[in-house]
Amino acid sequence: MARYTAIDYMRKHSSVIQTSLDDAENISGDDNLEGDIIKSEEKRVLHRAIRKLKPEYEQALYLTYFEDFSNRETASIMKKTEKQVRDILYHARKTLKAELIKEGFVYEKL
Repeated sequence: MARYTAIDYMRKHSSVIQTSLDDAENISGDDNLEGDIIKSEEKRVLHRAIRKLKPEYEQALYLTYFEDFSNRETASIMKKTEKQVRDILYHARKTLKAELIKEGFVYEKL
């Protein structure tokens, strides 16, 4: 009976590809799992720090760096002048850097 149960299981799950552990090493390809996890954590820290900023700073950073709007487009959306947006972005980056350093975030390009 156990034999037939095992055969039924194998038939139902035949679409699942089985491989040895030695071959599984190569399945991931060139992707660096550890690097991906570190990048993911860095993104979470960055988003958490951005949410701590003034709403005006958060909006300007989001529109400029995540939505790829130009300063002119960001100014139009925020109903500000381009100079005001440049000033807001300058202070937002400066404040964000201080917040990230306070949280212990280390990144060469800051």
